[in-house]
Formats: sequence, structure tokens, C-alpha cells
Amino acid sequence: EVPTVNTGDIGKVLLAIVTALFVMKFIATALTAIVIVTIFKTFSATVTKETTERFWHMVLVGLVAVIAGPPLIVTLMVSVVGFYFGLIVGALYALAILFGGVFLCITTGAYIALFAKKELRVNWKWTLVGTVAVFLVSLIPVLGWIAVCIAYLGSIGALVTNQYRELKAKM
Repeated sequence: EVPTVNTGDIGKVLLAIVTALFVMKFIATALTAIVIVTIFKTFSATVTKETTERFWHMVLVGLVAVIAGPPLIVTLMVSVVGFYFGLIVGALYALAILFGGVFLCITTGAYIALFAKKELRVNWKWTLVGTVAVFLVSLIPVLGWIAVCIAYLGSIGALVTNQYRELKAKM
């Protein structure tokens, strides 16, 4: 006898898998953001302040970084001389993309604190609130995705700007 597959069961299984992945991503992001904001409090406050004070400028910088990064990396890696530099830039690009999501949660929490307490606060409590807010907004189709994407670009822009300023100061 050939077993039959109920399409309703497949839908339930897929929904369960997507939900489990969403919850795991939320927990991983929240824990990472809390650890980052606790250990690197000054850096977190600097990036958050940069994002909140010049938000649209940071969104533009983040957009340029996200768009220009891959062609720059490929161009460097194609040339023999720039291969290792391309690897380094590629690693930094990957870190900026990963940390952008973490700092999105930190900055969102600080924004919420600014509206609720009239003060920009960067700590684990507001980071957790920001993470919840980001994940809830990301559940809203289209408008929520656009809002999260714009804020994400702002976080990447602030990270890139901050790291560029640090490198320039050390050279």
C-alpha cells in the first residue's frame, strides 16, 4: 500500500519549521545584542548616538556600503596585488552585515527609550525591548520590511562611519 501525503500536514510542518527558525533567530539576536551592549557599552553608545543624530545620512552611507562592497571586493580579489586586501575587506563587509542587525536592535531600543523616557539609553533592558520591536515590525508585510530595511541600513552606515573614523585616527 502506498502512503498518501496530506497537503495540510505539509503546510503545518513548514509553518512549524519557519516559526522555530524565527524564534531561534530572535533568541540568538537578542542574546548577541545584550552581550555586545554589556561588554562594549561605549562603542554601542557611540554607534547608537551616531545613528540617532544623523539617521538619514547613516542610511545613505549604509546603502552605499551595501551596494559598493561586493564589486569592490571582487575587483580587489581579481587583481593579484589586491587579493589579500580583498579578503580583508570581504571579512569586514561580512561583519558589518552581521553586526548591522545586532546594532539595529540596540538602536531601536535606544529610540524607544528616547520616546518613553526622554533620554537615549543604551543598556540590556532597552536592547531587549528594541529586539522585540524589530522582530514584531518585521512581521508586518511590506511596510514593516521596508522600515526594518531602512533602519538596518542606518545601523550599517553608523558602523562603517565609526570604523572609518577609528581607522583614520590611528593612521
